[in-house]
Amino acid sequence: MDAAVLKAPAGMAVSALDPYDLNNILTPYPLQEALRGLGEIAWLERYGTCMVARYKAVGAVLENPTRFISSGGVGLSDIRKPDSWRPKGPIAEVDPPEHDKVRQAMNRIVAPGIIKGWEAAFRQVAQTLCDTLGPQADGVAALAEPFVLTAFTSALGVELHRENLIIAGNHSFNAAGPRNALFEESLKKSETISDWFAHNQTREAMRPGGFGAAVFAAEAAGDLPPGSAGPMLRTLIRGGMDTTISAIGTMLRLLAQAPQWWQAARADRTLLGPIFDEALRLESPVQSIYRTTAQPVEFAGFTIPEGVKIQVMLGAANRDPAAWEEASEFRPGRPGRAHLGFGAGPHFCLGRNIARLEVKCLFDVLLDRFARIELAGAPRYRPLNVLRTLDTLPLLLARG
Repeated sequence: MDAAVLKAPAGMAVSALDPYDLNNILTPYPLQEALRGLGEIAWLERYGTCMVARYKAVGAVLENPTRFISSGGVGLSDIRKPDSWRPKGPIAEVDPPEHDKVRQAMNRIVAPGIIKGWEAAFRQVAQTLCDTLGPQADGVAALAEPFVLTAFTSALGVELHRENLIIAGNHSFNAAGPRNALFEESLKKSETISDWFAHNQTREAMRPGGFGAAVFAAEAAGDLPPGSAGPMLRTLIRGGMDTTISAIGTMLRLLAQAPQWWQAARADRTLLGPIFDEALRLESPVQSIYRTTAQPVEFAGFTIPEGVKIQVMLGAANRDPAAWEEASEFRPGRPGRAHLGFGAGPHFCLGRNIARLEVKCLFDVLLDRFARIELAGAPRYRPLNVLRTLDTLPLLLARG
């Protein structure tokens, strides 16, 4: 449907709020509160979409994949239409039962036992990186980005090209939103690396032993649909790195601001899991995703027509005070509901165990090497349509 002709379902709250306004991207908390205040579901007139921002409503949408489908695209653009500015993803943008077969094949490729086998290599990357750190460092440029990009590309078996990988990731998350200035700027940059990016989605580019080669082997064996291995590599390259970089950056910022948790984690490494989860809750890397109504849907007392996009506000839901007491506070290990940083339902994050291992390996080494970390300046966030990630994080690092 064209946003210009779409109308809000009868009686639904209508809002002019713009999730893609630059101020809202860089400082999302007032927007999140305002969106939750609109009710269980509301209409965003600027884009002709519905929106859910409360924890319960977000979960209800994500857990109902037959009513709220992914095959219309997890971004604002409806990928089923000829004017879509995004290609279809081979796993995140397919619905059951097709999704189930693809997911089962990918679950075997990145099974927990296989991921566990990468631990020594990940830890070596962390040790080598930490050996280069001085008393001051940028937590993004000197830690989160080089660690994840090196560790993940090694496991995947593709070429490490830091600048190109960042360009690809930035554009992927901008393309999930509207064709605004952020999109156009990242599109221009992505066009300069198109040949490199296309090559890294081919069988020939895969190094032996990486799980990228296993993706092509699964396609050859018939476990993945014909022609899906290349697009799967595109998905893995774009989505398997930037969200983990975001989470690590958030963890570093939070621990620099709450030194008691750094000391606690030095004494008890089992706290790293709860700290990671709390970071994902507070600053959800993917701030929103979309679903599309498969048919007219009754939801929260309203009838939503077929083909309407639903913006699912993960970041707002993860700070919902109805779900957590003092939801804006950093409290690792807090009891209660599971956060939605990994999503929910059948599209629950495929790479979550990879991210957990990366975090464990990096922070084990950091906690061994450094007695404390502190902020050396104001953190700054990167302006991207969908991804909430730090651009710079000045840190003081005290060895000990």
